[in-house]
Amino acid sequence: MSRAINATEVGNHIGELIQQVVEQQQPLIIESEGKPQVVMLSIAEYERLLSANRVEVGQTPLGRKLWQIRQQILATGEPLLDWDEVNREVAERRGENSQNI
Repeated sequence: MSRAINATEVGNHIGELIQQVVEQQQPLIIESEGKPQVVMLSIAEYERLLSANRVEVGQTPLGRKLWQIRQQILATGEPLLDWDEVNREVAERRGENSQNI
């Protein structure tokens, strides 16, 4: 689970925050005026997301199929689930507490 921090605090503790993001592999949401504005990610997580995006946009047979399915879902007007919703649903189906995921 990611945590949020005010932009002013980031400036005061940037070194510590970078270390936490890298060591814990957890994104850090940076807020300004109480609203999320940017996310700090480790390079490993950033590269993982880029890699996942390459699959999603159809650079592999599986990626092309997933992209086709995604487009079909969007065409119905059904909203896509975000990662938190996916994790909750998986936990519910497994009979787990979603807070532990």
